[in-house]
Amino acid sequence: MFTVAKYTFLEVFRNHFLWTIFAINIIFILILLLFNSLSLNETNRIFYDISLGYVELSHIGILLFLGNNLLSREIEQRTLYLLFVRPIPRYKILLGKFFGFAGILSFSFFVQLLFIICSFLVFKVDFLGTFIISLATIFVTIQTLLAVLLFLSIVIPQSLVIFATIAVYIVGNTTYSLLDYALQNNNIILEYISKFFLVIFPNFGGVNIKNIVDTPIQINFQSLGFSLTGIFIYLIVIGILGSFIFSKKNFDNV
Repeated sequence: MFTVAKYTFLEVFRNHFLWTIFAINIIFILILLLFNSLSLNETNRIFYDISLGYVELSHIGILLFLGNNLLSREIEQRTLYLLFVRPIPRYKILLGKFFGFAGILSFSFFVQLLFIICSFLVFKVDFLGTFIISLATIFVTIQTLLAVLLFLSIVIPQSLVIFATIAVYIVGNTTYSLLDYALQNNNIILEYISKFFLVIFPNFGGVNIKNIVDTPIQINFQSLGFSLTGIFIYLIVIGILGSFIFSKKNFDNV
């Protein structure tokens, strides 16, 4: 498993990945400077919103366009069979792919965090506790979305994986609000639909606290902890299910 993870990490890293990270962060700095010049004494708010939004969107982009072919390329080139003939269970191959690309996302996240720290220090922006916690929940969201992408790569055609992953991200971010709306308006049908979605989709909306950064609103740690627990259970379930399907799947006709 660790050999597969190392190979996956190095394969992506060698493919001009450093230049990609550098370009992403240069664009980030330029956007910060542009919006800061247009802001009216709202530097802190601008920096919080742009930093959190850009970190999430840029890593979703990295995940979709670099992680989309984690399995498909090896299936097409038949190099996946070289792993199958080795005395290693298939589920360890899948876990190796996950941890390898999770390392790529973690490295990119760390580099972007350094750029954020430098920009905050230069413009004297405070590091709020809610901002740091929000970054942590974004990190969890991105890693969960990676697991979703790998799972979808196994169960649906490759041409649909990107669109399906985006759909999971959108539904996962809106279902919590949909349930809240249903409860406030006593809409039983919408309530059951929302609860059903909360079971089959990760509850990204429950861990999304970007909107309360730099506001008087306090974090509901009980609700946040419950949502994080649900996401970790979701990860375990799709990990077990994905490993089972992957171990039984015939790739000859893929």
